[in-house]
Amino acid sequence: MEDGFQVKDVVKKTGIHQELVREYSRALEANGYKIARTPQGTRKYTKKDMDMLQDIYIKKTKNSADVNDIAAVIIKSHTTQTPTTPKEMNIAILEQNQKFEEFMDKIHILTEQNNDVIQLNNNLIERHKQQEETIEELIYDMEKRANKRDEHLIRLIRELQEAKRQTAAAENKRWFSGMKSLFIKE
Repeated sequence: MEDGFQVKDVVKKTGIHQELVREYSRALEANGYKIARTPQGTRKYTKKDMDMLQDIYIKKTKNSADVNDIAAVIIKSHTTQTPTTPKEMNIAILEQNQKFEEFMDKIHILTEQNNDVIQLNNNLIERHKQQEETIEELIYDMEKRANKRDEHLIRLIRELQEAKRQTAAAENKRWFSGMKSLFIKE
């Protein structure tokens, strides 16, 4: 074949087993890709066809995806055309500009959302600080009240102790007086 390669040629050039060449070819054709055929119906491969078969082989060895899915991705990647005329280039540039604007709009939206999150975070931090201050004030107040209560209790205990001493001293004095009157007559 002068204008194409047979399966055996593809096997020699790519190192892919002929059954896999046929399987990958069927996957490409199932996804709408056209491989030329001879009048007898056998496929004749171009360099581009062999490149696509190698890409499928490489991707298939790296993951367990379905061959048809891999073929669809390969076809899409190989058929994206680069613009050749000025009009096509202008259309491509406009499409890229539109995609860029959409991307920038999404970035802008994300930035606004991030700023909202930061603002909410700052509000939460401020409320947390206020709550901490309130709690500290309450703790200080409780400690102050506890100290006053303790001082008051200590003062009452001392007063009770003093009253007990005075009562005991008075009882001792009466007892001494009673005893003294028994032994000493005035």
